[in-house]
Amino acid sequence: MSWDDGTARKVKKVHITYDDVIYSVQFPLESDEYITALSGYALSTQDVVTSLTFTTNKKTYGPYGNKFGYQISAPEKTGKQFAGFHGTKDNILNSIDVHYAPIPTGTGGSETGSGAQRLPGEGLVGGTAWDDGSDHDGVTNIYVASTLLGIKNVMFGYMKDGSKQGGHHGGDPTKQEIVINHPDEHLVSVEGWYESSSKFIMGIQFKTNYKICASMGYRYEGDNDYKFTLQVQDKKIIGFHGFASNHLNSIGAYFSPLFSTTTLPIGTGGSGAQKLGAQGVTGGSAWDDGSYHDGVTKIVVRTCTLGVQFVNFYYDNDIGAVHGAPGDPTGSTHHIVINHPDEHLVSIEGWYISNYISGIRFKTNQKTSGYIGYEYKGSGTIFTLQVQDKKIIGFHGFASDHLNSIGAYFVPVPSTPTLPIVPPKRFGAVWDDGTHDKVKKVFIGLGQDVIASVKFEYINGSGVVNGVEHGTPTLLGFEEVR
Repeated sequence: MSWDDGTARKVKKVHITYDDVIYSVQFPLESDEYITALSGYALSTQDVVTSLTFTTNKKTYGPYGNKFGYQISAPEKTGKQFAGFHGTKDNILNSIDVHYAPIPTGTGGSETGSGAQRLPGEGLVGGTAWDDGSDHDGVTNIYVASTLLGIKNVMFGYMKDGSKQGGHHGGDPTKQEIVINHPDEHLVSVEGWYESSSKFIMGIQFKTNYKICASMGYRYEGDNDYKFTLQVQDKKIIGFHGFASNHLNSIGAYFSPLFSTTTLPIGTGGSGAQKLGAQGVTGGSAWDDGSYHDGVTKIVVRTCTLGVQFVNFYYDNDIGAVHGAPGDPTGSTHHIVINHPDEHLVSIEGWYISNYISGIRFKTNQKTSGYIGYEYKGSGTIFTLQVQDKKIIGFHGFASDHLNSIGAYFVPVPSTPTLPIVPPKRFGAVWDDGTHDKVKKVFIGLGQDVIASVKFEYINGSGVVNGVEHGTPTLLGFEEVR
């Protein structure tokens, strides 16, 4: 019986079962690995394949089976990879041959006319090609809809020359939104997965330099599923491409280098503070405590059944407004005191799942608070506001009847000067009890607002040594410290 898998974009996994002859074959390939050659043995008398060896651009797999009979091969061809297999079979493998296809130009990344690096689409063949291009400055919004079959469609918003652009790919209008606060925040990677038996992307997850977004669609469970990652070290995603029908069939991305972060002159009087964009969801009214403070001294957070209801920050030189609505009587209020200037706020962690910040916690150079609101349990989008070697001096964000989003201003932590050690001034006569095995008791003689004298009881071997009184004898008696 003949069989033919057809031609795909690349081979992802090979399955093998064998003893003296080949029954079936199995081994996975990395996302940038492709098969270039095949060799083996077969018996003409029994019309059976007895051994197979696969060669990829990275290594050799096999030989599998026993090398007897005559040699068979599918040789390497310049610029070509194996994109599919065909042959004949009954209850064993009788013959095997291959389909060749060009090695994908995106393997390892190819450069576009705009200078962006293009990673090829991950997923399955099908649908119509789509391409948002690579001439954007960054991604600002992501919209994803999913059904029982997987990811139905995606739509991306981009920033280009100060204006927003975008379009959707797949089926009906989208449902879930991810907001990326361009230019401070940028998209660094996409993870997803699909099944060999399905034509569509089953699940997808996006990651920025600030947060890891919640998985959309089905969660990856392993087994016979195919997982992929679109990511390039020290680069950001500026565009997408792929294939789509009534669902999303595949997705690839364009990457461009990250530019060095410059200090943003934000705040009253040009404070030079670095502003990190607000994390959370869109909605409510914008608020901004400014960046003209030296530090945060107190944090007040009110929570209720929906999450964080409001925040109120106290600074060294000001008290910020209440951001949110304090009206819900079912909530609880939490206070965090920061002992400025020795203690300073270094980071905020939080997460959200709907229209509000669900939980939040604060970290100083001396302590970390517990989660205020709901603790993160794995569902929702988490974020962190932190800059190495800098402290938080102000906040901004959006709020309605609850806290919708929060961002922060950072400035460098000033170096702590080394204080000179001043030797104590000496008064009175020098005394010395000498060295003993152990101190057993301490007696403190009380004077009028001062320590009048001290004496000690020691242990030497099996004996006890009573030290003499040092200081002025007192009528107020001694306090014994055991």
